[in-house]
Amino acid sequence: DSKSGNENQTGPDSTQLIKSAKWTNEDKTTAQVEIQAAYTPNKQMDFIFILDTSTSMQLVNNDETAMNKMYEMLSKTADVTDSLLTSKDVDSRVAMLSFGSGINDFSGGFFTEENAGHASEMIRNLHCKGSTDYTAGLQAALSYVSMAQSLNRKVSVIFLSGSITGSRARSTVRCSIVYFRHTSHR
Repeated sequence: DSKSGNENQTGPDSTQLIKSAKWTNEDKTTAQVEIQAAYTPNKQMDFIFILDTSTSMQLVNNDETAMNKMYEMLSKTADVTDSLLTSKDVDSRVAMLSFGSGINDFSGGFFTEENAGHASEMIRNLHCKGSTDYTAGLQAALSYVSMAQSLNRKVSVIFLSGSITGSRARSTVRCSIVYFRHTSHR
């Protein structure tokens, strides 16, 4: 269900996308496109972060910065995790797993407000290892989805990976979000 302008919702379980673009060269053949997403979660939501920690994530993000994709991804994920776990407005838990050729690291369960500091520290201390195998990360996430759904909790899966696009290979961190609604089986 898409809406625009004043019809956009800002209440629980609503999403807003804002896009902007600007030309980056005089010939107007290359543009920088920015898409911002705002998601207002339900009061209760579990989050599963699947993080690409393959060695390709060690590449420098672009010519204007010396930050590699890995540092950028981990820093932002740790900040978001801390915000989700310490917010008084929502009932959230966070699970994390990282992958390369296989599973590089995982949280073993869901972090809560009580261990928010440990969650952020674990995420910030991840290291790159192996080639990129999306299947390893996605398959491992299913056990976390089942864990949350067995407790009748809503769960969102956030998949973060590096990608290279175009002939001049500009690397960015890509995010995909999958939201699982719990349905009762009778």
